[in-house]
Amino acid sequence: MTTPVHPYPGARPLQLEDEAILLGREADVRRIVNSVTSSYTKVVELTADSGVGKSSLLNAGLNPELRRSGRVVVHIDAWSDLAGDNDLDRYIFAVHSALERQDLLRPFCSRTDPLGYVAELSDVYGSNLVLVFDQLEELFRDSQELGSGFVREIGSLIANPRTRIPYTHVLSMRREFTDELRPLEEMLDRSQVEHIRLGEIADNDIADIVSEPLLLEDIPVEDAAVDEILRRYLLARDVDGRQVERSDRRVGLLHLQGLLWVLADQLAFDVDRGLGLEGLSAAECWPTEIATPHDAAKMFALALETYVDLKVGALATMAGGRGEEVADVVANMAQHLSSRGYKLVRDTDSLAPLALPGLAQLGLRDGEVAIAAAVARSILSTKETSDLEREIGVALRGSSYLLSDPADQRSLDVLRQELVAQDDAPAAMASGRMRYATAIDLLSACLSNFEGALGWLVETSIVRMTRTISGERVVALIHDGFGASLASWGARRLRSQDAPLRSLTALAGLTVFDDGTTISGTTQAPLVIRDARWLGCLVTADLRNVVFENCHFGGTRFQGCVLENVQFDGCALWGAIFAECNVSGDMGLLISGGREDAEIRTLTISGGSVLAPLADESGPRGGLRFEHLDGYGLFLDSVAGGPWVLDDCRLAHVSMDHDSDLNAGPLGPGWILRSTVRHLTTSTKHVGVVEIGAGSSVAFIEAGSGARELDDALGDLSENQRSPVVAGEPQSG
Repeated sequence: MTTPVHPYPGARPLQLEDEAILLGREADVRRIVNSVTSSYTKVVELTADSGVGKSSLLNAGLNPELRRSGRVVVHIDAWSDLAGDNDLDRYIFAVHSALERQDLLRPFCSRTDPLGYVAELSDVYGSNLVLVFDQLEELFRDSQELGSGFVREIGSLIANPRTRIPYTHVLSMRREFTDELRPLEEMLDRSQVEHIRLGEIADNDIADIVSEPLLLEDIPVEDAAVDEILRRYLLARDVDGRQVERSDRRVGLLHLQGLLWVLADQLAFDVDRGLGLEGLSAAECWPTEIATPHDAAKMFALALETYVDLKVGALATMAGGRGEEVADVVANMAQHLSSRGYKLVRDTDSLAPLALPGLAQLGLRDGEVAIAAAVARSILSTKETSDLEREIGVALRGSSYLLSDPADQRSLDVLRQELVAQDDAPAAMASGRMRYATAIDLLSACLSNFEGALGWLVETSIVRMTRTISGERVVALIHDGFGASLASWGARRLRSQDAPLRSLTALAGLTVFDDGTTISGTTQAPLVIRDARWLGCLVTADLRNVVFENCHFGGTRFQGCVLENVQFDGCALWGAIFAECNVSGDMGLLISGGREDAEIRTLTISGGSVLAPLADESGPRGGLRFEHLDGYGLFLDSVAGGPWVLDDCRLAHVSMDHDSDLNAGPLGPGWILRSTVRHLTTSTKHVGVVEIGAGSSVAFIEAGSGARELDDALGDLSENQRSPVVAGEPQSG
């Protein structure tokens, strides 16, 4: 039996060594080469839609062709570390840094005299020098002023009689930024500027992209299979433009290469098992029927998610027990690397708290979180991965340190003292995977996982990491096309597996909290969970007859849960969200006070949650109940059912917004107030029957037109207990 081969490069821009598999761009390469080598042309503008393959064309097409003709090609695409006091300084810095990275610096290269630098560059290289500015749109996205100044400086250097630079600039950017080049064009003669619009690869060339890598390995290929892949790709490209902008899923060559790589992985091609229609139907990433552009685009997007999953999964397997933790950090990081189809450039200092997610997950008390963040910033901005692992030396088998270098030990001691010297010294964790570990142990483990996640994304060619002139490390996706699929993969991973809770739960043996799981006790003997710290987690399990005591749920989201007779007693719910949950049972969902930090800061019940009441002659039961709570914000958004009960609470802001319809039925009220509220806001369509208990007070009300029942019910409160209802749309308080 022959060994399966992996003939495709994967979802990444092609590089210099990939020239043999750059297909369908021969004519485009010739046209650009002719423009670059013209004695008149000084600027070649290359624009195209995202996903067409600009970077691959430059790397694997233009670069090797120009080198064969004796040209010196300098590739510039690191825009996050641009430094300088003015446009000329920034231009020189970009060129100088690229020359340095490519080992092309000559002894003359000194940036102390910018115009002299340009003159010497011209003297040494002459017209043989080609500066390729790739992904130039990133500079404009970061700063319109910076980008405009940069391209104007290029025009000034070309037009300036003192410089008269003989070398050529290739400016490559996404088509929607073409107008940003107009000021440069106006500064130069028409003969000096060539604009080339790069189109889609021809259909027959796309077919070659599918078949040629297999044929080079003597793997048989069925024309029918190639035709079907081509049909689906062209269909996906035809998705309505407005839908593409809304979903950030424009399908391009990156998606095609991702699909081909996944097919090769799942079907294990060799000289005996080639690419055929029958084989395609066996691949998990290949739906049986694709009839619409939307379905085709979805298939390619999911294939790119699978590509990420396979790449990260392979590294997780090699990492052993630590692998799943690092993969979780990758998943969290994935949510913060793009926005609306564009990559975001992040420095590691700001990315770490987002990706961990949040240093609050360390189990630190309020006073310690800021200290931990400061330590994290100190480590992340000054340490390389290898240094970090050596200095921290976290033994994942336990919480002790493995340090051999006395200097490393002293460095760590300083970090430890920064924590333990505080008034509220960190105690050891009482539960979970890091049981008995101190806060610094947790911090060290999390930072080690963060560094591991960065390394994985770089190794899989999903992100690129560079260092700024000030020493900061910055991270950005290799390609905008990764954005939507990477974020979707990360969200799916966090929804579908249990690692965030597994590493934090305080209940031994209770490790799985995901879709399809039910955590339950009985009505007579509810399951009691004490002292759990689930901060920044996602819970999708069904909870029935469960009591949480003295737990911390800061930033946790309960998504799509069935909550039947669930009680949070003395728990901190800072920023917690219950979304699309169904509340039922005799007790429903009860949130009660009982300790100092059990106050509500912001708690939201939203996203179509339903309160299913039980009712008899004694009135409604179940629903959502709050007892003995102090705090700031309690928000009800798009919630149906009832009752909603506030009993012995003192809250600054209570809000019932949008499409909430609070109604417990004919046997009782949908909203019961036996508490003190400073500011009540409602824009609900219907509040239902309202009951106001003795001693209740509302200082200020903003009420929409649909809240007449609330207005009527509050009418009996004395003037010093309430302010007038503001009719119509809610007004500012």
